Amino acid sequence: NTEVEVYPNPSNAEFRIMMKEQTHSAVTMSIFSLNGNMLLRKEVQPMTAINVNNHQIPAGVYILKIETGNQIYHKRIIIR
Repeated sequence: NTEVEVYPNPSNAEFRIMMKEQTHSAVTMSIFSLNGNMLLRKEVQPMTAINVNNHQIPAGVYILKIETGNQIYHKRIIIR
């Protein structure tokens, strides 16, 4: 899906989530391991860019889930 971009990807646990369209509803960001364990969940104010800096997440491949109102986006992210 092109409505959400994550960069840099791969990263060193610091990345930026950019939403193509402005949202006026609450935004929830979650990071899941590939086996489904939730590692991080963060409620953020409506905006077009979300900065994430979490060095507590070990290196690996994860699924980023962004929920905005009635939209749900999934992105694969790599943390080195």
